[in-house]
Amino acid sequence: MVDETLPSPNYLMGNRRQLGVQSTEGMGAPPQPYISIEAQKFTLYDASGAAFDPGNYGPIFTHLNPQTNQQEATQGSPQGVYLDAVLCDVNEKMSKVYYANAYSPGQATFTPPDCWSDNGIAPSVGARSPQNDNCATCEWNKWASKINALGNKVKACDDVKKLAWIVPMLNSDMVFLLRLKGSSHRAWGTYVEKVMKHQLGNRPMDPTDMITRIYFEPEKIGLLQFHAIGLIDQRVAALQDRIWQARSTDNLVGRNDRPRVATDQPSISQRAAVPSNSGALGPAITFAPPPAPAPRPANVAPFAQNATPAPGPVNVQAPPQEPPRRKRGRPPLENSAGATGQSQPPSGPAVPTSQGSTAGPPSPPASFGIQQPSAPPSEFEDAIANAIKPLT
Repeated sequence: MVDETLPSPNYLMGNRRQLGVQSTEGMGAPPQPYISIEAQKFTLYDASGAAFDPGNYGPIFTHLNPQTNQQEATQGSPQGVYLDAVLCDVNEKMSKVYYANAYSPGQATFTPPDCWSDNGIAPSVGARSPQNDNCATCEWNKWASKINALGNKVKACDDVKKLAWIVPMLNSDMVFLLRLKGSSHRAWGTYVEKVMKHQLGNRPMDPTDMITRIYFEPEKIGLLQFHAIGLIDQRVAALQDRIWQARSTDNLVGRNDRPRVATDQPSISQRAAVPSNSGALGPAITFAPPPAPAPRPANVAPFAQNATPAPGPVNVQAPPQEPPRRKRGRPPLENSAGATGQSQPPSGPAVPTSQGSTAGPPSPPASFGIQQPSAPPSEFEDAIANAIKPLT
């Protein structure tokens, strides 16, 4: 996602080496805003891991009373917790998620899986402990490779569909990821089919047109159901358009994920079985010595003798130092009640604390790290400073 395109001095233009993506490979899934369904309730987490409980509880099915113009509970509707959200993106590929150890309920933050893939081919470049060179032949992708807590045979590597959602009640542009597990895939497919049977103008209706009520199937643990409660408004539709045009949710749903290894390479087990000196993985690499340098003509003096003598002592002054720059960070949501006793919902990229200020990391001391270089040209300084200043 590109937040803003900044002007750049000429010395930073061109085909420079970039290491951002490579520097995060193998670190696990990056933190993202997401929707948790732990403990049979919906909790919204921002990228820092701070939580917000929407607290929605009541009748799942409602209808509009034409006399009062108010939503009322439909007769016989179940009661429960729910979350009203709007679909805005989905990864076309089925994601794979494998944990070597059992999940621990009540953990404070989302724990990245040991092995995972959003590319539909092989373990991600971000996977901490890839289990195989491709997902199709992995032993954990086989049925009955795991017995779950209910005693049922399942796959140890879960099939997960990644969906991105806007939560209108927050009146915010923040988008949250919902990892839809295999146990809820049938319910989601049924809901989508039901929505698309309707016509909206000259096209089929789509789930992106609807406010979807997500709720738990009664008497089932972790199984989600979906119910359409109305069309989205103009604000949400405009937000969806901006998201689609900017492709700002590509990373959130894993669309940019790359396989860790090429699928035509020998597998992990094959490499382990081949002795290092067998040559089965290809011919040995040999290195030829570099050619000897050409003899220097006799009438050409060595560089050191031919160099122009340096002038007298020069008083070199150190370049002016800038004050240390604060790191750009996202202040977390409040985990506890604020001064009014109410938790604060996330509001866009930056979330205020209960006192209304944004907390950021302390500035490093003046002696921290190496000396700062001279400031960039003045025509770029204001644009860059505005782009990286702490969010408020």
